[in-house]
Amino acid sequence: MFSRLRRTSQQVIDALRRRGVHDLVGDVVFASVLVLGAWRLLAYARNAAIRLTRPYALDWLEPIFLRSGLQAATGGALYCAPTLDYSPGMYTPLMDLVYGAAMFFFGHGYVAARIVSFLSFVGLLVVVVGWIWWESADLRACVMTGLLLVALCDPLE
Repeated sequence: MFSRLRRTSQQVIDALRRRGVHDLVGDVVFASVLVLGAWRLLAYARNAAIRLTRPYALDWLEPIFLRSGLQAATGGALYCAPTLDYSPGMYTPLMDLVYGAAMFFFGHGYVAARIVSFLSFVGLLVVVVGWIWWESADLRACVMTGLLLVALCDPLE
């Protein structure tokens, strides 16, 4: 029994010498990031699907952005004197205009703004992974970067 164990351990040591310990550590890190990142990506997709059609505000800023998008969709001024119906935000108008355009396609409500937010996160993911591909042309680095970005920068939290 011990000779078989010694022979097996010697085979592992020889394989490590042939392949290099650095490659083995890289494989273990890649596999762990792949498993944990894929789990986090599935959790993110599930949460996004649940929250997308929820008819109520998810945080205290969402009604402000929704109202600004509605102001842009109806052709109102984004920066005007505050009234009881509309008080302009201090944010730049690009998201308000994009929300307003999305309301044209998806209707007036939280769904349009949430679709824009989701697509902006996906666009950020594509830009970062594309940049890593441009710089390294390494598929493993692209996969790890994308999964780590999803795992660490969850916009739904």
